[in-house]
Amino acid sequence: MTDLSAALSQLPPETRDGITLFVKSVSEALGTDLVSVILYGSAARSDFCSGESDVNLLLVLRTIDVAQMQKLMPVFDKSLRLGISPMLLTPDELKCSADAFAGKFFSMREERKVLYGIDILENVSIPAEALRLRCEQEIRNMLLRLRRGYLSQRGRDLPRLLWSMGRHTRDIVRVALALTQDGILPRERALEAASVRFGFDARPVQEVEGLRSNDCLTPEAAEALFSRFLSAIAIITDAIDRLVIR
Repeated sequence: MTDLSAALSQLPPETRDGITLFVKSVSEALGTDLVSVILYGSAARSDFCSGESDVNLLLVLRTIDVAQMQKLMPVFDKSLRLGISPMLLTPDELKCSADAFAGKFFSMREERKVLYGIDILENVSIPAEALRLRCEQEIRNMLLRLRRGYLSQRGRDLPRLLWSMGRHTRDIVRVALALTQDGILPRERALEAASVRFGFDARPVQEVEGLRSNDCLTPEAAEALFSRFLSAIAIITDAIDRLVIR
């Protein structure tokens, strides 16, 4: 088994111990039917926030049926309090899902830690057009929800609206950048590079990233930030829609 203490060293002790126990329990419950366990998302990066972030795990099983899931039930019951959020797939499903979950698999592949078994994501091929389409879908959905949210809330509680919808902008443009000559960049550099490539102002996005759901801004400041952020998202949406894959 992978040395979990090294792979999970960046996480708080309670989370680290919980993941270690989860992987051990799953491997004991499934035996040779368990192919791989891969950690992805914020818990595999450096921005995990205990009590707020989910622990995202990909579990790959040789077969998945009711009998297998019954074996996992006791393990999953104990893991809920740690926010462990597993995705269960078979190897064949993983290959066939690369176009349907292009953005998710891209993020998994770029920021992952193998906790058990083989690195099954290493050779997963993600179609470029599927990845562009997923980026467009996510950013366009954000734009539509921002407009609807502004109208339905009559322009009130804008910091919460911005925080809830704008936290993933950096991740979306980072994936879109991977389809350009910029290629795959570290997360901390992606927003600035995308602002140059796609022609939007990165500052309102950075300000939204720094918000918390309960932050208080004056109505005037919130309105101004919302307007600038909405403009940036509209420009990003148009740029990704027109993105030519080379």
